[in-house]
Amino acid sequence: MTSYADHLRPFLPYVPPALVDGRCLAEVLAATAGLPGDLGAGPFMLECGLGDERTADVSVGALAGLGGPAALAEARPADDGWSGIRRFARRWSDPASVLGSVVRQVWLEFDVGLTRPRAAGTPSVFFDVAGGADPAGVAGCGLDALGVPAPGVVLDRVREHPGVLFVGAMPARRTDAVRVVGAAPGAAGVCDERLLEEVRPLVEEVWLAVDVGPSGLLPRRGLDLHVLPGAGSALLDVLVGHGLCTAAKRDAVLAAGVAAPEFGDVARPETVRGLATLLGPGGVDRLRLSLSHVKVVGGPGVAPSAKAYLCGFPGQRDGAA
Repeated sequence: MTSYADHLRPFLPYVPPALVDGRCLAEVLAATAGLPGDLGAGPFMLECGLGDERTADVSVGALAGLGGPAALAEARPADDGWSGIRRFARRWSDPASVLGSVVRQVWLEFDVGLTRPRAAGTPSVFFDVAGGADPAGVAGCGLDALGVPAPGVVLDRVREHPGVLFVGAMPARRTDAVRVVGAAPGAAGVCDERLLEEVRPLVEEVWLAVDVGPSGLLPRRGLDLHVLPGAGSALLDVLVGHGLCTAAKRDAVLAAGVAAPEFGDVARPETVRGLATLLGPGGVDRLRLSLSHVKVVGGPGVAPSAKAYLCGFPGQRDGAA
């Protein structure tokens, strides 16, 4: 049976060693080997540090429209922490449930090398809550399914956060904090407002991610800068100028972008093969890997840093019907 690692393997030669070293890429494969290959119909993210480290974390996307709920419900990694993820997926699979009627995507983030120096068995889980009338209610249902407490202060933050988009639980990080992600009205103490003003013409959206514990807001927070097509080089240049990215990492991120030609069926799970059949000849015949967004991390007492997120997915030849 195809595993998710089989889906990832063809992408990894296009990740420059100056960005992520071979040891870390091997840990990425090990962390995702227990996931079902059917998740390969959706995207993944490599979260790459922009300092001197050559490590990354990996996030796997499960999409409601591409069989994500069923694939997660059947996942059988050995780690005990997966029981909550499977429970979430079963509820998500029911279209009459709160999760089934609202949640469109779930991201599983494995802290492989950037957040901590070894592969994690249980990922952090982030799910979107913006598709319903009551994001706090969706957040409470999702956290309950995952077996994570949702104190009132967390749900209050969801209600108060402008344009809330995602809520996440982070069991692998040994924390009871919940992450809340939504539209960012400003720099929110993450970085100098001048940095945000410099990058605004280069991004289409700015998201603010905050961690909320039982006692309230934690110091660490991040700004997700979703880059406009063709603006990646200029955005990274701004970060280099502010000391948040090395010149070598800027060059490595830009070199990683690829839309490679055909890849073998051995790397394509059944779901992707089905999509290729529906789209016709040359439908799903590409490996696409490109810069999605950059996160700037900071906050009171938190040293500023930055990370680049490379998004990969099986794609369609440009101009194909």
